[in-house]
Amino acid sequence: MKLTIDRIHDNIAVVETEDGSMLHLPLSLFPDAEEGAVYEIMRNKSLEKARKKKIKNLMERLFIEK
Repeated sequence: MKLTIDRIHDNIAVVETEDGSMLHLPLSLFPDAEEGAVYEIMRNKSLEKARKKKIKNLMERLFIEK
């Protein structure tokens, strides 16, 4: 998904999505933000898998080990 910064107000970035809808998001989400900048959001399945494995291990240690 691509987001384009339409304008910046204080600490808020008003961004336009690919379908034309507008979102008000914290400016801190966008490094080097400026009007007209385009950002792309992508799902990272390998990081998801690693995170799920870590959580599973923590849950097993918490509930199985005594």
